[in-house]
Amino acid sequence: MARYDALDLGTSPDAMLAVAVERISSDREHGASWLARAAAGALAQAAGHLLERDADDALLASAAAWCSHARELALARPSMAALATTVARIYAAGWPPRTQVLAHTGAAARIALTRSRAEAEHVVALWEASAGAIATHARPLLRGTLLTHSRSATVERVLAALTADGSSAVERVIVTEARPGGEGVGLAGALAASGLPVTLIADAAVGMLAHEARCVVVGADSVRADGSVVNKIGTSLLALAARAAGIPLYVLTESLKIAPRNWPLVLEETDSMLLLR
Repeated sequence: MARYDALDLGTSPDAMLAVAVERISSDREHGASWLARAAAGALAQAAGHLLERDADDALLASAAAWCSHARELALARPSMAALATTVARIYAAGWPPRTQVLAHTGAAARIALTRSRAEAEHVVALWEASAGAIATHARPLLRGTLLTHSRSATVERVLAALTADGSSAVERVIVTEARPGGEGVGLAGALAASGLPVTLIADAAVGMLAHEARCVVVGADSVRADGSVVNKIGTSLLALAARAAGIPLYVLTESLKIAPRNWPLVLEETDSMLLLR
């Protein structure tokens, strides 16, 4: 189950979720998919601890704290719709929207937490299986030399899935440094360790090297209802380079990253993100 390994599961569930909120809010290493899985894993673990620890007479207050932290997690990274949609799905499993059924008793809170915990575990399983499903669809498209930007966990896992059986048609991956932050350096190292030939380039070199690639492949922090993609700054320049080189750009993403129609577009000032249209 995706989670922060440094979380101390011996602490109280309330403290564990508080740490998860703080770390997800400040995390600049992982992408939306990883953070959404981490949030789902933390909610499942905390719900499980509460169900095992508390009797019904104490569970009502504990469940209320769990719900409060769930809402904080949903809003922790407003530019990443996947986080909000994942948490909302888990929350709604126990506390369905547009109903009058509320957990006014400890017994009702136990039922609600049990349902939310089951849904959280189910969502984690869906996230874990998504790379294989995306790889199935992407396999015919990802061939020869690829050009990618930043460090998308989805792209990394899809490439791993494609190369796992030795039948991948991917021959080389050109990876940008993805500054500021330099996340591409980590991706280049991970792909090289898996056996893929990798060329690490400066961001400014994409226009010069795009013609060497068969296609560009990137992940997404969020997908707007109109089809626009929110991703690491520099993605729009990469798209322009792909257009100039006459090669396609593919976005590998999970459906839970699609933002609701009324979801506000927020570009976090501390993040390096840009809207790609």
